[in-house]
Amino acid sequence: MMTIFLFLVGLALVPSCGKGKKNKGKRQEMEKGGGSGGSGGSGGGRGSQPPPEASRCGGAPSCTGTNDCDPDPCNWDKAGIRDGNSQEDRYYEVSNIIVHGTANRDGNTPRKLARWESNNSTNRVNQDVYSTDQRFNFRARVYEAPSKGTLDSSGERCEMMPMPYGKLSFTVGVRSASNNSTNYDGKYTFRNISVGAITKIYQFDPPITRNNLAIDILDLKWNCNNEGCSGDIVSDGQFFNQPYLWHRDCVTLGIQFSTDYTTDLPGPKINP
Repeated sequence: MMTIFLFLVGLALVPSCGKGKKNKGKRQEMEKGGGSGGSGGSGGGRGSQPPPEASRCGGAPSCTGTNDCDPDPCNWDKAGIRDGNSQEDRYYEVSNIIVHGTANRDGNTPRKLARWESNNSTNRVNQDVYSTDQRFNFRARVYEAPSKGTLDSSGERCEMMPMPYGKLSFTVGVRSASNNSTNYDGKYTFRNISVGAITKIYQFDPPITRNNLAIDILDLKWNCNNEGCSGDIVSDGQFFNQPYLWHRDCVTLGIQFSTDYTTDLPGPKINP
């Protein structure tokens, strides 16, 4: 009887959202990159010990202050949706994208427009995964900052101790890979996405091109200033104030996207 009792207790302790993790299937997690988190939550200065990031399917991160956040982070791990065609490949994922900021020492002046380019980074993969004609659906996830000394996805070293940002805003641009990073065929800004949270899905209209697409991440902003990190991201401010991420600091993101040749992303859409 004691053996049966212990078995039943063990079953009761299984997380209710564990089903999402069993659905990894054929996900193509294309790049692990380098570095580990050193921040999260809110408040405190550099090198402080923030609360741990919410588990993937545990307590959902806050979606306050934004309409761009998916309240169910379990959607990140769910199986893709078939749309009537015979897609077998799961949607794509690029993880551990480490990105520097753009704010110059003299204020908000960006030093460089795009700080991550899918066709020009150490996360670079077979560029054919960015090939599509009709569907290019996209979402992202915010993670804690990488450790000091970590190389970002462009090969630059993160110079500063990690800041415990709680929220990020960023713009995603989609273009033909043959165009430079100022000629975007589609752009969308995701606002006030908490650490551990995932965005809703944005449906881009792919350009008519024989080339693969490219994704750029630009205009990174955070909820930090020289006194710490808290609250929502404001729309103005100068260096040592919100909103632009400082050029010597780094943040971590992950992205997922679906194309004509994969199953679609599960979850709510910003522009259905």
